[in-house]
Amino acid sequence: MFFWLRLPPGLDATALLPRAIAAGVAYVPGAPFHAGEADPRTLRLSFVTLTPAQLHTAIATLGRVVHEALAEQAGSALSLRRAA
Repeated sequence: MFFWLRLPPGLDATALLPRAIAAGVAYVPGAPFHAGEADPRTLRLSFVTLTPAQLHTAIATLGRVVHEALAEQAGSALSLRRAA
């Protein structure tokens, strides 16, 4: 069984994957599964082998990774506006 997710605008599932792995979670980028135009924001999570507690921890960890990436993205955008 799988969950399919779409990341917030500006994030790329393939680019984010190394950070997620470093944090202890992994997923499969969803772009290769699209028959038409690939969506780089999509990802596939498997939950079959996890206990509910493990699933909770994994989702919390992935959420933290996404939150950190969004914060960095916002900081970069702010820096660019200040430099302009």
